[in-house]
Amino acid sequence: MGRLPKLDFPKFDGEHAQFWITCAVNYFEMYAVERPMWIRVATMHFTGAAKRWLQSIEHLLSSLDWTSFCSLLHERFSRDQHELLLRQLFNIRQTGSVSDYIDKFTELIDQLKSYNPNPDLLAYTTRFVDGLREDIRAVTLVARPTTLDSAYTLASLQEEAGGPYRTRDRRADYSSMPKASSSRGTGGGSSPQGRLPDDKLPVSKPSSTDDKVSSLKSYRRAHGLCIRCGDKWVPGHKCASQPQLHALQEVWELFQDSFLDDDVESPSDE
Repeated sequence: MGRLPKLDFPKFDGEHAQFWITCAVNYFEMYAVERPMWIRVATMHFTGAAKRWLQSIEHLLSSLDWTSFCSLLHERFSRDQHELLLRQLFNIRQTGSVSDYIDKFTELIDQLKSYNPNPDLLAYTTRFVDGLREDIRAVTLVARPTTLDSAYTLASLQEEAGGPYRTRDRRADYSSMPKASSSRGTGGGSSPQGRLPDDKLPVSKPSSTDDKVSSLKSYRRAHGLCIRCGDKWVPGHKCASQPQLHALQEVWELFQDSFLDDDVESPSDE
């Protein structure tokens, strides 16, 4: 072994069973420990929960080989660990920065590799991209990274550069824009062919009660309705003695804001 320094045997307390088994085998092979001695040497370095479990199977140790011993170890300390890690892989999502997400994902992948030394790296890369925040995932997905390292780099650069352009609330922009002048009756302005029908034009919200009443009358007059009851107007039309439900609904919708602004605590009889 040349000038290899003396190394301490790895202790086992019940955590990361697969990793401990790998370290123990490497130690035995490096120092040429005979295989029949592996269990006896290994169990001398158990602590905590592993030491308590060892007492319960001490009567079986003399009849076990290393492979059987490792199977019992997995059954006790990592029976559901592989399944748990896979569930975490399916559900991992970015909740903070890209750097934090990369750290958590890398730690998870490292643990899974101990169960499968030849994993599908493309599947891991795809899962990493799917777990990114929506604005970062969209740009990273278009780049189609084929390795985890490239996916890590693209996601970090996208976070640093900022997310995609988000459409601003343009209501203020529209309110500040000049209104298009009507070309009806004039020689200038836009072509009449580009105009919307009158019933498709946007209706501005009236600001006062008189304006609202005027708007309602204009709307009914333009659609051939009676300006009082809202029914279809024909020569000789007479309004019904009782208002129709749809007419009351129109009035309610028109003056709803005014109704809500009234003092509801002291309504008047009128």
